[in-house]
Amino acid sequence: MLYVRWGRLLTCVFLTIYVFSVISNLISYRQIQHEPLEPLPDISAPARDLWPNLDLVMGLDLIAASAAFFSLLLWVTCSRQTLPLVRFVAAQMVLLPFVSCAQWTTVIPDALPNCVDMLGIPRDKDVSWVFYHIFPRPCGDVYWASDIGQMVLWASLGLRSVRRPDILVAFYVILIITGIGLALGARYQYTSGILYTILVAAGAATHPLFESIGVYVFTYRRSERASSEETAHMIHLQI
Repeated sequence: MLYVRWGRLLTCVFLTIYVFSVISNLISYRQIQHEPLEPLPDISAPARDLWPNLDLVMGLDLIAASAAFFSLLLWVTCSRQTLPLVRFVAAQMVLLPFVSCAQWTTVIPDALPNCVDMLGIPRDKDVSWVFYHIFPRPCGDVYWASDIGQMVLWASLGLRSVRRPDILVAFYVILIITGIGLALGARYQYTSGILYTILVAAGAATHPLFESIGVYVFTYRRSERASSEETAHMIHLQI
């Protein structure tokens, strides 16, 4: 049987989040270095003008957080299987640093005009803030729509946690489409970045490579006989 190495898994989760946060701040810092930058033309620009003064990022964050909570609840209550969880964590561990490093190498104007000022990113010469400050999103990360990608990855965990995911597929599709609408309305991302993110996240969520990585890094194997003998020994000690 496969058992999760919880200490190693939780450590990797924390390090992945921290590294992604630091590199995201470095991406925003690069925007400051190359100002002024005007947003690139995008096919969704007319739709964005429908909400010129409305910040929809909070709504997008809430939808992404709700999808994460619901999927985790499904895994805890309906599954608790090892493979869906370690595949999910392995995909996050590889994707987040990779896409953020890819974006850091090239400066591209953010889809949101005056993104640096609107998010309150510091302009000081002291750049120590990149190691501890957290912003709703980076400025200039046009390769990876983080909230959309997270919804796809969490949806994969939720769908693998139930035996018959037919109804859940429609639920997650509606959720992701709503998130895309909010992302475009809030100038959260270029259309190309959202489509790219969905393709990459869906590929990572279904590719067996990430399951192999997850099993190798986050699990250990114990025979059923050894497990049953250990259980019997513990029961004997309690008696």
